[in-house]
Amino acid sequence: MARKLAHLAVSSRQSLREVQWKRVVLAIVAITLISTILLVPDSPRHAVTGLPWTSTHPVLSPTNIQSPQPDIVTGAGIRGRYLPGGFLLDFGSVVGVALIVALMVCFVIFYVARFHPEIYKSTSRMALLAVVAALSVLGLKVGGALVHLSATQYGYIGVLCITSSALLITVLVDGQIAVLVSALMAIVACLVLGCPVRFCVMIMVASLVGILSVSTLTSRADVVRAGFAMVLANLVLTVLIGQVAHDTWPGIGVNSLWAATSGVLSVALFGLGVALFERPFGITTRLGLLELSDPDRPLLRQFCRQAPGSYAHSIMVGNLAAAAAEAIGADSMLARVAAYYHDLGKMMRASFFIENQSGENVHERLKPSLSAIIVNSHVRDGARIADEEKLPPVIRDIIVQHHGTSLMKYFYHRATNGDCRPQDSALEQQFRYPGPKPQTKEAAILMLADVVEAASHMLQKPTPGQIDEFVARMIDEKISDGQLQECPLTLRDLHTIRSVFARQLVGMLHSRVAYPHQENNAGSAFGEIGDLQVDESGVAAEDFGDDRGTGSLFDIDVVDVSSAVEERLKTDRTPL
Repeated sequence: MARKLAHLAVSSRQSLREVQWKRVVLAIVAITLISTILLVPDSPRHAVTGLPWTSTHPVLSPTNIQSPQPDIVTGAGIRGRYLPGGFLLDFGSVVGVALIVALMVCFVIFYVARFHPEIYKSTSRMALLAVVAALSVLGLKVGGALVHLSATQYGYIGVLCITSSALLITVLVDGQIAVLVSALMAIVACLVLGCPVRFCVMIMVASLVGILSVSTLTSRADVVRAGFAMVLANLVLTVLIGQVAHDTWPGIGVNSLWAATSGVLSVALFGLGVALFERPFGITTRLGLLELSDPDRPLLRQFCRQAPGSYAHSIMVGNLAAAAAEAIGADSMLARVAAYYHDLGKMMRASFFIENQSGENVHERLKPSLSAIIVNSHVRDGARIADEEKLPPVIRDIIVQHHGTSLMKYFYHRATNGDCRPQDSALEQQFRYPGPKPQTKEAAILMLADVVEAASHMLQKPTPGQIDEFVARMIDEKISDGQLQECPLTLRDLHTIRSVFARQLVGMLHSRVAYPHQENNAGSAFGEIGDLQVDESGVAAEDFGDDRGTGSLFDIDVVDVSSAVEERLKTDRTPL
């Protein structure tokens, strides 16, 4: 049996490699054909060298022939064919263009596969990379065909198209890949499309400036600053290169106008491209996350109205998660925004969660299994709401992962009458969330921030040392339960997260001076309050209000069950 499974695993890996190689070959062929068609000039305005058309043009040359003719050999020994428009197509140059493009495409694909395997495995991102590159070349083609431009002016069209594509690739795919692609496209623009050599340097430097400017976008003001940086870089390069090339100052002035215009338009095209490509390709950018974090969004306002306690908890979890993510180099904005939305499902049955209750704890009169079903359903509801509201896939994934396969201890202890000895595994499985476990750093951080923030309500006037011990215990429980086995967090990361959580909680749980008319309710640092119950041994059992799962335990209609429970509780005071 083991041999069969091993053979099946090897066969599956081989099949996967075959599929990946077939995809790579098809991508290379398709991109090469499309790029070759776009790169071969079809207009008599400019040659591949950027010079006026002459009879010695290497790819196409105007003729006085009025009708198509068969293959001919020119006096220079160049074999070609007359096109219906009266131009001579050089087959050798076409083949050369195709080979150059194929080599560059292969180089980019193998670079991504070697150094960015997660992007290489993403069909959507690889497709987006090809689309952006093809649109950049198409922009060069269309820009040169619409108006009569000099070689210098055509060079600024190349700066506009390639730098805007570099900005898009930085935000939508990866900054390092953007550097590589922009450098290769600068070579293509100068070697194949005929932009003067000076623009190869300008394209590379301007692209680097743009990539650095948009790599850490956190607000729309950063986009404006990126535009100013692009314009300034283009102007400085125009003046410096003009001095090296001994251009006249009037000529440098005209070129500076073109340079400033190309800088502004490149940022404008970048903004338009992000808006067009982000959602269709399922990619979440920092600009998109910034929009999702707006508390005035209708979905968040609805969440705040229907489940105010859960909304306040989500905000606090977001603060903890963002601070921890920033400390270990993860995506702090993603962690914060995901925290805002991770409990959306509680809107459907807010009264069944303790942070939204102001009176009786309805779960005291329900069977543990029924309570577990109702509480567990809020994650499934959250995933459904995320789909309906078209939230980014990465947010939805965190919604269904942030509790992994954790045990709902409070209900499990009630079901076993507080017996902590090993029970029937099938019974325990009924009170575990089905997963999946966190797959990313951000999802794991959110899991830890969620349980720490919820459990912190049990602490009364704690000291910094007690808070640090408490945070360590919460994290150790998740580690011992195997909830962090599938995420890339390291022991060093966990130590850093523990320190950040403890420091944040010290500020959140600070004591206030009691006014004379207020009673001083002294208490121990640990007790029964809020979301946790602690027994004499100090083992915390999570209350129903902060047990969140990743799906439904049983295939039943939770809406009907919870509605029936609510009606029963209104009319009957006996336990269910």
